[in-house]
Amino acid sequence: MSLATSPPRLRGFTLIELLVAMGVLAMLFSIVATIISQNTSMWRSATNKIEAFQGARAAFDSITRQLSQATLNTYWDYDNPNQPTRYRRKAELHFLAGPGLAGNSHAVFFQAHGGKTGESARYGGLDGLLNASGFFVEYGEERVPPLLGLQAKKRFRLMQWTQDTENLAVYQTASGHDWTAQAEAEAL
Repeated sequence: MSLATSPPRLRGFTLIELLVAMGVLAMLFSIVATIISQNTSMWRSATNKIEAFQGARAAFDSITRQLSQATLNTYWDYDNPNQPTRYRRKAELHFLAGPGLAGNSHAVFFQAHGGKTGESARYGGLDGLLNASGFFVEYGEERVPPLLGLQAKKRFRLMQWTQDTENLAVYQTASGHDWTAQAEAEAL
């Protein structure tokens, strides 16, 4: 065979060229994977923060709505029922706020027209019934089911308490606020 008649030689990639190309491609994939992972993590973090703020906003809106319903019911009465000397404006508002009202936490207790009753068959449909209500902060361990085997973390919880109308004890004590002691035991 002569040189002029030999078939053209097909050239392919060498093994070294293939290894270099695969290495560059692997680096590009790892960079893209890192960027996607970081973006996913930031997206998840932002979504969690948004959900937490939405939950907090809903809770504060509920608290604001309930506090705005606290009753005042002003009326005129004698200053001293046993020896009256003059008429004075009085109110039935029992609104207590501050530390130490429910354990060691800060709390706000009030009365409002909530219509919550334990005997709905007897008092059902009476939305204007008076309830004692309150909100307080509780600090303690998380309630974790023992089956999960997770360690309980300590955290703050906003607790809500509403006393049934038929158990309304606002007027049954001399000090006027001993009824708040029930809140910690009965809180939702």
